[in-house]
Amino acid sequence: MKTARMISCLTLLCISLAVPVSAQVNNASLTGLVTDSAGAVVPNASVTVKNKATDLESVATTDSSGYYTFASLPVGAYTVTIELPGFKKAVHENINLEVGQKARIDTRLEVGTVSE
Repeated sequence: MKTARMISCLTLLCISLAVPVSAQVNNASLTGLVTDSAGAVVPNASVTVKNKATDLESVATTDSSGYYTFASLPVGAYTVTIELPGFKKAVHENINLEVGQKARIDTRLEVGTVSE
């Protein structure tokens, strides 16, 4: 009798552990593609996101396909700045990220001087 009860308890325990639990998500993600004026991808561009409320910054670099990703950012308003020598700096103001949002900001960089 005790063995059957123990097996039942262990079975219930295993079943309850197998049920996936979804965690509360209070972040957002941001990704995008950076291209030049001809539509070619731009690798190695520096992408900076700055939280306007906290002034905290995160930096990423575009990959060989021109993409950047910030997988987990706190919700809020951001400024996104994209820079690469030889191109004008691109700035996107007031990007509002909401809970669970998967935002995408594609950018076309214009040719400029090194000082720009």
